[in-house]
Amino acid sequence: MKKEKIKKYTLKSGESRYMFQIYLGINPLTGKEARTTRRGFKTKKEAEIGLARLLLEYDENKGLKAKKKKMTFKEATESWLAVYKQTRIKQNTYENSVFKFEQHILPKFGHLLLANITPDYCQKVVLNWAEYYQEFSNLISLTSRVFDYARLTLKVVDDNPIKDIIRPVTKDKTPYESPHYDREQLAHFLSCADQIDAQTAILFRLLAYTGCRKGEILGLQWRDYDEISNSIRIERTAAYTKAGKVSLHAPKTQTGVRTISLDVETGKRLREWKTTQRKELLMRGYSARSTTQHIVTNKKNGIMHLSSPNYLLIKIEKKYDIDRISIHGFRHTHTTLLIEAGVPFKEIQDRLGWGNPDMLLKIYSHVNRKDKLNTGNKFAEYIN
Repeated sequence: MKKEKIKKYTLKSGESRYMFQIYLGINPLTGKEARTTRRGFKTKKEAEIGLARLLLEYDENKGLKAKKKKMTFKEATESWLAVYKQTRIKQNTYENSVFKFEQHILPKFGHLLLANITPDYCQKVVLNWAEYYQEFSNLISLTSRVFDYARLTLKVVDDNPIKDIIRPVTKDKTPYESPHYDREQLAHFLSCADQIDAQTAILFRLLAYTGCRKGEILGLQWRDYDEISNSIRIERTAAYTKAGKVSLHAPKTQTGVRTISLDVETGKRLREWKTTQRKELLMRGYSARSTTQHIVTNKKNGIMHLSSPNYLLIKIEKKYDIDRISIHGFRHTHTTLLIEAGVPFKEIQDRLGWGNPDMLLKIYSHVNRKDKLNTGNKFAEYIN
């Protein structure tokens, strides 16, 4: 590192002062030369001492690192999220991560300087998360990714303190509960949906009678419906793009690509809707005879926005004073009723497109728990 000579200069008052300028090398973040100037020393000796201190501080570029270390966790998070958003992730995955940072992570870490965060502090935070947040391991993972980004990419810290914590033992989870309808509630809801309009009726019938995800239903095209076998083929799903728009994507996993058999009544209603849809679209100036025509659409005959089914659901629930469930609750409803109907476990897993059976096992355990309460009566009835 080259250092400049100490120079003498004169103030307007006529007094003498000393100064120096030091070259620090190339700033790794900007690629530009980094220099600093110090002036105002009354004597040359003071200037020499000041220069020696700077040389010690900036030795081997440590000075730049010291400056960069004055970065908060929130600043590092914002930088990481900007990069993360550009990776091949779905918009809802990104938004879910942002939500977790805002609600759980940044309130604990955001205001702190990265260099001051210790493993001990991280341990206390993790123990607190474990007390109220069932999926606290995901919070640890997101936090760790920010620390690794700060360490490896930004190079503002030398280690990742949250990797040194001891993960608390997961507490026994309560039996799986999720808002869903029983047979009577579902029949009532669908009769109410029939009163809204034909497309709303077919949308919720498909959700309830296939167990498909919302995006899978919105991605359905008429070419996916086989009238001969009375089945639908799931090959794509509607999802948000990084720009916040809706487009079609392949299912996340290979098990998501599947064929789902329909009941006779749902097949009949689908064929009726196909004829009705063509008439309605023709009246609005659209042709519905394309092979890529969607089964449910927005007003401009495009892909229905992912939020639209949610608004329709709330509209029906409020208008007819129906118990509240989410759109995803229809998937749970379908699964629960299949289990109660005695459909084999493997058939349900294939129908729902679950590569990992964990969620199905939770629902299965919940349904069986009800049956177990009646085991004694069943035995007595059989003996008698």
